Amino acid sequence: MKKAPKISVLMPAYNSEAYIAEAIESILNQTFSDFEFLIINDGSTDKTADIVAQYAKVDKRIKFIDNKKNQGLIAVLNQGLDLARGEYIARMDSDDISMPERFEKQISYMDANPDVGMVGTAGQNFGADNAVNYSPEIVDVVELLRGVGFYHPSVMIRKGVLDEHNLRYDKDFYLVEDHELWTRMLKVTKLRNIPDVLLRYRVHSNSVSVANSRLQETNKHIVRRKMLANISEVPHVQRALLDLANIDTQTKAPVYTYIFKRIPLLKTKYKSNDNIQVFLFNVLPLIKIKRNSVYLFHFIKIAKQKRHTEKRLTFNNFHAFKVSDAQLLAELGQLGEFTYIPNSGNLGDMLIAGATLGFFDFHNIKYKMFNGKSDKYIVYGGGGQWTADYEQYWLKWLDIFKAAKKVVILPSSFNECQKLIDILDERFVVFCREKQSFEYLKKAKTRAKVLLDHDMAFRITTDITKKPVRFSGWERYDAARKIVNAVPMTRDIAFLMRQDCESAGHYRTDLDLSTVRYGKADISPDDIIFCTQLMFIGVDCANTIVTDRLHVAIAAAVSGKEVYMLDNTYKKLSNVYKHSMADNPHVHFCTEMPKMQDLVSRPHDKPNFALLHNL
Repeated sequence: MKKAPKISVLMPAYNSEAYIAEAIESILNQTFSDFEFLIINDGSTDKTADIVAQYAKVDKRIKFIDNKKNQGLIAVLNQGLDLARGEYIARMDSDDISMPERFEKQISYMDANPDVGMVGTAGQNFGADNAVNYSPEIVDVVELLRGVGFYHPSVMIRKGVLDEHNLRYDKDFYLVEDHELWTRMLKVTKLRNIPDVLLRYRVHSNSVSVANSRLQETNKHIVRRKMLANISEVPHVQRALLDLANIDTQTKAPVYTYIFKRIPLLKTKYKSNDNIQVFLFNVLPLIKIKRNSVYLFHFIKIAKQKRHTEKRLTFNNFHAFKVSDAQLLAELGQLGEFTYIPNSGNLGDMLIAGATLGFFDFHNIKYKMFNGKSDKYIVYGGGGQWTADYEQYWLKWLDIFKAAKKVVILPSSFNECQKLIDILDERFVVFCREKQSFEYLKKAKTRAKVLLDHDMAFRITTDITKKPVRFSGWERYDAARKIVNAVPMTRDIAFLMRQDCESAGHYRTDLDLSTVRYGKADISPDDIIFCTQLMFIGVDCANTIVTDRLHVAIAAAVSGKEVYMLDNTYKKLSNVYKHSMADNPHVHFCTEMPKMQDLVSRPHDKPNFALLHNL
């Protein structure tokens, strides 16, 4: 009997002649090649079948199934699931493009995490827009209430999970068949995403979701109501509102609920974390949630959530790193008042921002937060985004920099960032946080003033304990919940490894802590403080931390943990370790993943992680 392939790629196709060749080529060019490619033509009336047949003649991995009569997407998907022989099933759509390393990275993740039944990826739109969308790393009940949780054509599913539990797409959930299936899978397995952009998702007017957007939203609401009937862990205020109407907290656009798909019943406006309004027949005030209270007709208070506002962080073994502030004070002192732009992104970036705001306040430095506009003097937050991998995120800042009279870039790493280098002139002061970056910029021979210093996160102080930890608002609750759900209170050793393009080994992880995304360029100081607190709460999940995330390592070291560091792809961690952390006897740099028996664990209380569980 012929050996089964590792992967069965499942791609339905209907009237896809304009795009299907690109989709096929992207699969055939995968770096991981042990797969069968099931292409099911669902009664197309154009040249789709002819195009697929030509490819099938050339590549024997293609199994062409030609349905003469159109059966519909859900029937075809289930047909493919029944035909698939692979250990894993990789979904693909006939108008999208998979990046060459998609299968290789997903296989590596699934093989390393046998308790995960499905893994998706981040995706980049193309066609009508070019937005990059990151799906949540951990997809649980709350994530599936808020959205679909995955780019459907990016997922890889463990076929054994589907077969063991008799799971197939449900024909009664047209346009949301994926969303509904995920809700049933969640009862029997873990669902995850990796943050690498491994799918290009075509946005065009002919796509099924665009053409049937209203019906799709209605059916999504049915899926959510079905889920809500079986859960109790969502806070009662959010649950009541979600049960009443369909909230889109991602886009903050109004969401409409219809009777019989046509008659408008409810309009939901998500104005902020603490201000959600529902209107009957789109105009009559019905329900309002504001500052944790629920109001009927928008003015009669009918419920109030209990608030926990006076809990504070506790450090029993705080370790302050001793770094000189002289260079930073000298350069910032020349500016007068300036606009500060924090490096937006993850909890690591927010740890930098929290330490930076504390540094400004301690030294009485005058600054204002970024409001979307350029200024005469700009100070940009430090971090690790100045690389080719993140160019799409930092390019937008170059115009802001060009319009400024003076720009200071706080301690950062730099690697393959030529477009930044091209604009560096005498207006710039650039701080590097390790020698590799310092030598890289010096070699580029820019006209900027380049200085070697230390990451801003090393300047964090115990002042972070003076402000209470406030879990007000859905986004804060959601970010905290991801951490609580990932690591049990009893853990002595936690693996907080990165799962993105900088991973040098694609290691197993309990939680990629930095991907608990919360940061944004116009974030408020209050949110920065909360995120900084959340980082310290996260690293308090265990006595010993193993990580290849720099700021997870810094936060854990500051908290007095035993820390084992591994490098990223361009040696950022090893260089920062040598420059700033080598003197700490409880921080160890490893050239390979340490064995469990070699890890030192020093028992101690975990007051901050306990605080999170209690809240």
